[in-house]
Amino acid sequence: MLPKFLAVINTLCPIIILVGLGAFLRHRKFLTDGFFRELNRLIFWVALPCLLIVKIMHSRLDSGWGGMVLVLMLSTLIIGMIAWFGASFWGIGVRSRGAFTQSVFRSNNAYVGIPVIQLAVMHLPNEAELMSLAMVTLAPCLILYNVLAVVVLMPDKLAAAGGDIARISFCGHLRRVFIGIVKNPLIIGCVIGVALMLLQVRFPISIDKTLEHIGNLSTPGALLALGGSLTLERLRNSVRQAHVAACLKLLVCPLIGLALSYVFGLTEAGRFIALIFLACPSAVASYVMAAEMNGDSALAGSAVALTTLYSLISIGAVVFFAGLS
Repeated sequence: MLPKFLAVINTLCPIIILVGLGAFLRHRKFLTDGFFRELNRLIFWVALPCLLIVKIMHSRLDSGWGGMVLVLMLSTLIIGMIAWFGASFWGIGVRSRGAFTQSVFRSNNAYVGIPVIQLAVMHLPNEAELMSLAMVTLAPCLILYNVLAVVVLMPDKLAAAGGDIARISFCGHLRRVFIGIVKNPLIIGCVIGVALMLLQVRFPISIDKTLEHIGNLSTPGALLALGGSLTLERLRNSVRQAHVAACLKLLVCPLIGLALSYVFGLTEAGRFIALIFLACPSAVASYVMAAEMNGDSALAGSAVALTTLYSLISIGAVVFFAGLS
């Protein structure tokens, strides 16, 4: 019992401190909103892709990778359908249903999941293997999230545009989303890493170490940026609906994944990584996309803020009950 408790403390303490530090520095105006926006850009466009490339290229695909991806995708689809068809039952209006559903299925795997897994396995001898397994799982999840987001938010986009213009914008928006997926730096990083791994290409040590150092900015940088994005204004908006979204996202979704992990016979490591990803808070991108597609951005922002706070409980539970030793 004590080792499990210590594992939770050792994993969550750095997260709480770094997220809290980001929120504190922003609140005290020591760092500005502009700084956190630029930090987000640095992590998203530079640090995380470098981390993905260097970790994946030195890895090999585990035989259980396909099962883990299947569990994550099925869990995402199932919880998405539960949120979409159950929205009216929970008093979610038609114009808020898309943002609500996206907040439930879209996990912040890159900014929270990867740092948490890195902190949880850093003491293990097979850390590199476990990290690479987590990395190569990101790309299919990111693609699925973006495609589903368009599906659930498109009714809001169509309602806002109206008539024939809406039909034209539907095709145009699908095209923009496809281009966005292809140009996503995290997906590009995954693809490059997998290609280098399959071709067994190795960089010179100087280049390899440079990429590794840049990639190491991801964990502290992402958590600081996450803390800097939390505001009381977002917490106040749509609190009741956001609590429903948080319950589905952080409790029901991991339980679905847990059941499926046994159905598909995941290894202990595969189950742990999958559950950490499913127990992560709603991605900040869900707020951005809801705003861009005329969805309920206030609800999306509240869900991001609340699930980020409550995910300390869900992630702690996964580390405690399914953590590796």
